[in-house]
Amino acid sequence: MTVATLFLLPPTALAATYSVPGNYATISEAIANASAGDTIVVDGGKYLERPAVNKGLTLLGRDTGSGLPAVDAIEVSADNAIVQAFRVAGAATGIDVRDCGNARIMDCILVGNGYGIKLTGAHGGIIMNNTVTGSHNVGIYLADSSGIALYLNKVTGNQYGIALTGSSASNTVYMNALKDNAGANGLSNGLFNRWNSSIPFTYGYGGRQFSKCLGNYWGDQRGADADGDGVIDASVMLAENNGDYSPLVEAPPDRPMADFTSDSTLGAAPLPVQFADATRGYPVSWHWDFGDGSTSDLQSPPHVYKNVGSYTVSLAVRNMHGEDTLIRSNYIVAGSAPSPTPEPCATPTATPEPWPTPTPTQKPINTPTPTPTPTPHGALGYTTPGLSWLIAIAAMAAAYALMGRRGN
Repeated sequence: MTVATLFLLPPTALAATYSVPGNYATISEAIANASAGDTIVVDGGKYLERPAVNKGLTLLGRDTGSGLPAVDAIEVSADNAIVQAFRVAGAATGIDVRDCGNARIMDCILVGNGYGIKLTGAHGGIIMNNTVTGSHNVGIYLADSSGIALYLNKVTGNQYGIALTGSSASNTVYMNALKDNAGANGLSNGLFNRWNSSIPFTYGYGGRQFSKCLGNYWGDQRGADADGDGVIDASVMLAENNGDYSPLVEAPPDRPMADFTSDSTLGAAPLPVQFADATRGYPVSWHWDFGDGSTSDLQSPPHVYKNVGSYTVSLAVRNMHGEDTLIRSNYIVAGSAPSPTPEPCATPTATPEPWPTPTPTQKPINTPTPTPTPTPHGALGYTTPGLSWLIAIAAMAAAYALMGRRGN
């Protein structure tokens, strides 16, 4: 006989979300009553406290119209803790992360602190998209920490920008904007730390697409970009074995600036069009809507408009910071093919007849008509008077004249 035993497991607690000042008046009170995995949403405003995140929970600030919630400082000491979207100003250390793993500090603003963000004895984790300015010592400081990814931070106007010290190793620093930090934009200890992305990115620059590892933007770094890929050809060396081998030509913006062109906007259907991406800000993805029910995720796609009509074209792009969309209404106009124009009939050109060459007419030769010989007839023997007749008359006249002279 087989006996089946049913083990009843305790139900897994669902993560809870609390609000400040909705559920709790202070952030510290909310943390005390929350559990690992919970989320505490803090509305904008000024909170005169130094919350200590000692549980693996999410502390999320929310701008409710007056800016991000502002606190005196934040301490993090628990694995898997997340601190996002807070403002800290005027503290010895704005956000202090100690002896924990996989902490995430994101979207925070730190102004005029001794250290902006400081990690000591941390391992793993992400420091991303923070704005750190006016720090009297270091903007982002890693001491004896490893495996941290620092990217898309804007670190400007501090004494030092980003510094890796002590035994810090295997950290990756890329796509940060490091500018106008008085002592140095970056400091490294010579241990193995990457100042470039560990994997190549496929991105757009100058209307072309590239795939390579990307470094950081160094405000005082100038140099040639021979292949037009948005990466300066010369490296930035911070220490032995520590260099940025792909420094950026431009600082990564908060979001890309979508733009595009095309080789044609007007013509007879079917109308072929070659679109060209002209987005700035190192975009990594593209989505086209051609307005006729067709789409494409290529950077610069070709498209054929088969039917007559006006079409609105949109391009949505993303980079590692954010996204942007450009919409151009009635951008493409495909018209009807024009009716063929009949060829004009050729009008024959009259060729003048050549003037006739006159043929000389031979004058007729007057052949004398012979005097007919009278046929003898009657007493005189002639029917037609002739020479003999005239001689006879003349002889008779002469005889009469003679006779007259004798009678006288």
